[in-house]
Amino acid sequence: MIMVEKENNIFDNAKGLRQRLLQEYPSSSVDKEYPLSVAYFWPTKYCPIRCGHCMFTSPKPEDIDNRMILNHAAVDNFIQISHQAKLDALVVSGGGEPMTELPTVLKLIREAHYNYFEIITGAYWVANEKLAKDTLNQVQQAITSRKQQGHDFNFSFRISIDKYHQKVVKLEWLKRLVDIIRNDAMLEKEKRQYPDLKLFFRTLLVEDDTIEKFSELLGTKLGGMDNYVRELQFDDEKAKSIKSLKVFYKDMRFVGRAKEGNAIKLMEFDQYFESYSDKNRDVRLGMTYLNPGSKGELLEGINVFITYEGQMMPYGGVADVSANIYFESYEEFIVKLFGDVISRTLLLKGLNHIKRIAEEIDPQLQDRIRKKNWIASVADESLDTAEKRLYVSLRLLQEGIASGDLQIEKLPTYVRELVSKDPQDLKQEYLKHANRNPETEHRYANEGIIIRQTKS
Repeated sequence: MIMVEKENNIFDNAKGLRQRLLQEYPSSSVDKEYPLSVAYFWPTKYCPIRCGHCMFTSPKPEDIDNRMILNHAAVDNFIQISHQAKLDALVVSGGGEPMTELPTVLKLIREAHYNYFEIITGAYWVANEKLAKDTLNQVQQAITSRKQQGHDFNFSFRISIDKYHQKVVKLEWLKRLVDIIRNDAMLEKEKRQYPDLKLFFRTLLVEDDTIEKFSELLGTKLGGMDNYVRELQFDDEKAKSIKSLKVFYKDMRFVGRAKEGNAIKLMEFDQYFESYSDKNRDVRLGMTYLNPGSKGELLEGINVFITYEGQMMPYGGVADVSANIYFESYEEFIVKLFGDVISRTLLLKGLNHIKRIAEEIDPQLQDRIRKKNWIASVADESLDTAEKRLYVSLRLLQEGIASGDLQIEKLPTYVRELVSKDPQDLKQEYLKHANRNPETEHRYANEGIIIRQTKS
């Protein structure tokens, strides 16, 4: 019997090699402080609504696994991180429904560092007037406590509204919430119970008549679409206090599980991408819009999200670079970020720089990104497997050597051998591995999911 020796292919051990590279190749020094621009904080995986289009497939809180809920230690350490990083905006979201962890939300309002605080919620807690007012009272008390410490900031509830949410949360409940806030706004300043609570709405589906139904229920005029934004315009005696409420549109049909029918896109992807970016620069990790509908506002710092498992990751970044907020500091996170050639490139050169390299081995990449219609999917699709992350890492190291930013003689011996491969040979080695291994693990950092996918 003739034994055929298996070809030695570096991508057969892509995950191990990528992890070794993360730990051993030279780190760049951090030559400036990078504050946090926005942190998307997920207190829990659980949600009582569990929408059909949810990209996180959040389960209902039936058999609770405490590993899927951030505990006090994680929350306390994140509060320290928010001060270390001079966090600008804190958006408490999901993942699951953040208001199921109301004590955590109130603690963050009182103690974290931020200039703007936003809660993204399905508003299940407005099921009756007493529950709604009790919840609003607790939030307002936390805000008042914070402001009494001398901290001024803005606060908003972002209410999710579409046909999926309204299978559980009825439009009449949301009207109750609007009425409570509008009635309170009519009172004299010293008599108001909720002076700091602002509302706006977000719908995740463009092709949906829920907003039209809600407008009719409120008795408002529905304004036209302008940069993904419409207004519910009041024309009654209370309009002198709150004249309108904004509704922001975001089509998540391709990102989540809502696959039926065709979505109506308001912009083609290239226009959508450009609307958030400086026209003379590639979009980087630290570039973000703060409010939906803004026209390319750029914020200094890094955009991150914190999962219910305690992992802090750069938004629009790479799935295997993260910090554990149970015990790691923001300084340690920054060291990891700059120690990874991919993350460093995403931060300093931009998302498209990474995408162009990934397209060398994945020509259909742009088509998948276009379908998702979401900026973070540029990194998610470009870096979704260990094999792609290894390929992109090695190509970036080759770029660094060619430009003189890296000295090959300072690299570990095994890294020198890897980067000495001709780019075409490296590409062919990747493709040979991919053809022999049709089933691959895909990890999508910004979508919070890992899937096994077999090549068709």
